Amino acid sequence: MPDNEFFLSIIIPVFNEEMKIGKDLEKISEYFNKQPYTYEVVVVNDGSTDNTLEKTKTAAKSVKNFQLVAYEHNKGKGYAVRQGVFASRGEYVFFVDAGYCVPFNETEKGIRLLKEGNDIALGSRLLKQSIIVVKQPFYRTIAGRTFSFLVKTFIGLKGIIDTQCGFKLFTAKCAKDIFKRQKIDGFTFDAEVLLLARRSGYKIAEFPVQWACDKDSKLKPVAHTFKILSEILKIRLGKK
Repeated sequence: MPDNEFFLSIIIPVFNEEMKIGKDLEKISEYFNKQPYTYEVVVVNDGSTDNTLEKTKTAAKSVKNFQLVAYEHNKGKGYAVRQGVFASRGEYVFFVDAGYCVPFNETEKGIRLLKEGNDIALGSRLLKQSIIVVKQPFYRTIAGRTFSFLVKTFIGLKGIIDTQCGFKLFTAKCAKDIFKRQKIDGFTFDAEVLLLARRSGYKIAEFPVQWACDKDSKLKPVAHTFKILSEILKIRLGKK
């Protein structure tokens, strides 16, 4: 099929999300079927060991222009998003976390920024205009601030307020270029993507969103500390 067959490609990476994926796909259809542009949905099943794959196939029956990318073994969120980008056929590429933390009507803010000439539009939980409906637990807030400090100072992403919100939009040209060079398979892939984009001269903008913490997030700041620090080091060394 030709490139840019659709206006928007919606990519959802999932790992053991059997309780969320059905609602996510329902919400996508509910919102995007009302929009004047075409869209596709690409769900990437990252080696789930529960009933995520079956739940996805069932829910997808009512979704327009659906693609399923699936493989047997869990490889990480960064790997999953990368596969989704490679499979996408939209003029714009929209990566969103499972769990409906940000209402889909916030997508229009990101699309507007891309149309204005930006290459990447980042949903940000930390802008003054953002609305936090459900706050993170205290320990996650502390972990997030520590990670943000490391990303901005050690990796070199000063000026970007929220690198980790799972609500990001790209032009297809930018996404395909960046993700073919992106290597980190784990949770810190966002930072690597943004570093590659900045080094390549792509324009990055942030926009405020309404956000509710997903208390069932697969990222466990304490348990994953060593892996996160290891990935940050790899990104840092990759700059040389």
